[in-house]
Amino acid sequence: ARLPREATAALAETLTGRPLPAAFLDELQEHSDGIPLHIEELLAAGSPTFLPDTIAEAVRTRSGLLRPNTREVAAAAAVIGRSFALELLEAVSVAGGDVDDALSELVERNLVAPAAGGEFVFRHALICDAVYADIAPRHRRELHAAAAAAAKAAGFHPAFLSAQYERAGLLEEAYRCAIAAAEDAIRVSAHREAAELLRRARRCHPESAPLEDRARLRNVFAAELAAIDENDEAARELSGAIALHRQAGDEVSAARLTPRLMAVRHLLGARLEERAALATDALARLEAARVSNPAVRAELLAALAAAYMLDRRLDEAADYARAAEGLATSPAVLLDLDATIGSVDVFAGRSEAGWSRLDGAIDRATRGGFEAQAARAYRMAGTSASVLVEYGRAEDTIAAGLEYTARTERWNDHHYLAGHLAHVLWATGDWHEAERTARRALADGRGGGTTRITATYVLGYLALGRGRRDEARRHLETAYADGSAMGELQRLSPPLWGLAELTLHEGRFDDCIALTERGLTESERVADAAYLFPFLLSGVRARLAVRDVTAARDWLARCRPLLELRAIPGTLVALVHAEALLELAEGHTGRARELLEAAEAVWRGSRRFWEGTQTLLDLARCADRTRRPAAAEGYRSEVRARAQASGAAALLDGAVSREPAIDPGLSRLSARELEVAMLVAEGATNREIAERLTISPKTAASHIEHILTKLHAARRSEIAAWVARLAVR
Repeated sequence: ARLPREATAALAETLTGRPLPAAFLDELQEHSDGIPLHIEELLAAGSPTFLPDTIAEAVRTRSGLLRPNTREVAAAAAVIGRSFALELLEAVSVAGGDVDDALSELVERNLVAPAAGGEFVFRHALICDAVYADIAPRHRRELHAAAAAAAKAAGFHPAFLSAQYERAGLLEEAYRCAIAAAEDAIRVSAHREAAELLRRARRCHPESAPLEDRARLRNVFAAELAAIDENDEAARELSGAIALHRQAGDEVSAARLTPRLMAVRHLLGARLEERAALATDALARLEAARVSNPAVRAELLAALAAAYMLDRRLDEAADYARAAEGLATSPAVLLDLDATIGSVDVFAGRSEAGWSRLDGAIDRATRGGFEAQAARAYRMAGTSASVLVEYGRAEDTIAAGLEYTARTERWNDHHYLAGHLAHVLWATGDWHEAERTARRALADGRGGGTTRITATYVLGYLALGRGRRDEARRHLETAYADGSAMGELQRLSPPLWGLAELTLHEGRFDDCIALTERGLTESERVADAAYLFPFLLSGVRARLAVRDVTAARDWLARCRPLLELRAIPGTLVALVHAEALLELAEGHTGRARELLEAAEAVWRGSRRFWEGTQTLLDLARCADRTRRPAAAEGYRSEVRARAQASGAAALLDGAVSREPAIDPGLSRLSARELEVAMLVAEGATNREIAERLTISPKTAASHIEHILTKLHAARRSEIAAWVARLAVR
């Protein structure tokens, strides 16, 4: 039996070992008819449209048994397409009155079957392809010309006519029909169909056409390509259109296309400096040409605001946005500015104003029919919520955005939203669905670098959490390399944190410390808090792991100003959690427990799975140290349940056994202070300690004062007694 598309996709994934792009699967379903044998043959050939020799030869063998005039009728039918009406076939075929007899033979030979509405259809798409491939080139053109003439007389749609005219070599007619059909497709948001029609128009449009006509065609074509995530080709078409406008001396039209080129170049991984240069060059050209056009300047300034917002340079973005608002009159530009300013506000900690502006942009754009602006507003709102630990908002907005972008065929925005949905699913603990979603986004979003980076680091997070460290490193290093090439914090910081957390779980604490320092440096560059908060906790844990409480406190002190400056609600709990870890390390278990319980409640309320589950392990450690075994086991039992449900093997290690008792004072001393304490226990004087450790006697005395304070001791003999107890343990 023929497989439905979902089963075809499952079979294809099983045969190839990976998810395949949705567009590829659509073509595979169309050409294979869902027949498992044909699916296998087409996948083996490496293309959903390539005709494998095995099938072609079988059809040729069957066709060779047909009468000559039946073969001619079959050829005419194949020129028309997979399905065909009797009246059109009679007009195209040179067999004339023998069409009925020929059709009867084709039906009898099981090559053609009657269909609804009095039409006929080739039983399989590949039969049609094989028959078509066997038509001599000159005769094929003649048949296409006859099909075009007959279809035009019958009032067929321009899309059908354009294909027939092109294959007949009648390029001017093909161009006109392709343009008309593309306009129809664009009106109903059929962007894939529109792109194919415009690709035909590009092939048929003469190079001798006026420069401005050629530029307009390339511009419209680029817009459709960008919508369906074909960004390499979109960038080439836009660059070509801008060059043609400038060749014609039209700097205004060239400037109007520049914001779209900036957006496409961003999706391809261009750095801020390169994209901003496009806008500043266009502004300079307008100035040099003495063109005063506030509307075009507004478009360029709005594009600069968007570019700086994406780099999280919020102050510069806000400045450009304000300048653009003062000049803009176009509803589309004003909607884009609302989405940009809303995003700036939420990342700057002005949450209420930001979310209100983003929601308003979505509402006005969708109601007003501004398709591109609505898709972008959904993209900005949904992905911002994903990053800012607003997971309920993210789920609702992304779900609505995915529905809207699928309905309007805005596939680039759709794929990017899917990548962030995978991030939300990871963050909230639904790891099985997160992996499926990330892999699908990666397969479908091949034309967008931002989608690829997001989906790849999510797969890295998942592999890390499942204990597959080599796989995690591969994904995270790939995403980090791509993100670093773009230079944007939102691309490079998430995989960098994943690498820091990976080294922490591998016990490579010095490497983790170095990576967290790099994370802080990147966030400080743009005064960021949204991407910094997970580095705070990884950094505290790594510094405590090397028993340097002082360094851990310093790390918290250095991260705190940025987190408090932005005061993003979902990130502030990291400060409480970090303080709790320090209190626990210093032996203040009562205060640590209080802070950990507060942090766990907030993580649970926000549904942040990773840090929330680790907080339970921290509470278990705290219970161990205060001799509350039942409480410790309760926390670990909950961790086991969560970890097993999500497949988080990396979190199970801390949930299987009780932490061995240690002296709280050991966690309080730095590595150097521990060395000094050992020498005090040996009876060394301050001068002897200084000589042994190559420090000054004054520094040795200072260390001893710190040790006495941390151990709540009054005399050197108490330090020696503490070391003796430590040695026994």
